[in-house]
Amino acid sequence: MLGPQGMAGTAAQPQLRPLVGSAALAGPRRAVWGLVAGVAGGASLAAAGTVAYLWPRRALERGDAGAVAEYGVGEVRYFGADLASVSPIVRSGHYVVRRADGFVAFVALCAHQVPGRCRLGWSRRVQPEGMVGRFFCPCHGGEWSQETGEPITTPPPFPYSYIPHHVPALPLVSLPVRVAGGRVRVDLYAGAKERQAQQPPLVARV
Repeated sequence: MLGPQGMAGTAAQPQLRPLVGSAALAGPRRAVWGLVAGVAGGASLAAAGTVAYLWPRRALERGDAGAVAEYGVGEVRYFGADLASVSPIVRSGHYVVRRADGFVAFVALCAHQVPGRCRLGWSRRVQPEGMVGRFFCPCHGGEWSQETGEPITTPPPFPYSYIPHHVPALPLVSLPVRVAGGRVRVDLYAGAKERQAQQPPLVARV
């Protein structure tokens, strides 16, 4: 009697072990693997976001000046400065001008004496030939042509017009500009042209 009961007891015991290993431990194992997968996925997203933030931006992202169709001939647009940039061009901002033959772009810095100190403005004035737009320096009082960036007046080296001087103003710094895909693109990071008198600006023909 004891022999069969003992054999039955020993035969039933191995049948319980698979149930304990598969059913009782399956839940915790799934939870552990789910946690590992979640952590790995979160780390991947964080790494992707960090790379996207630290990756250098292309010049076209900041130099996009809008669609060609949005400009009328003679229109001038100012694109604001980024004071966090180390580039003097990006820190000052720039102007884009639509001429009859295409587009030109100028750095919004005075091209006389201390260029990094004075940011240019733009205004229209009544002239004998009609309304004429000009760039002007609020520090020196000089003016530049809207179409070419050539100096119209020679400003004093300081905000005091009575100080004598013989330093002529230079043309405005010209930026590379092109038309691609129906949009105006200005390169703010390379190719800026510091000009001498009568040197034409860079033009994107349309």
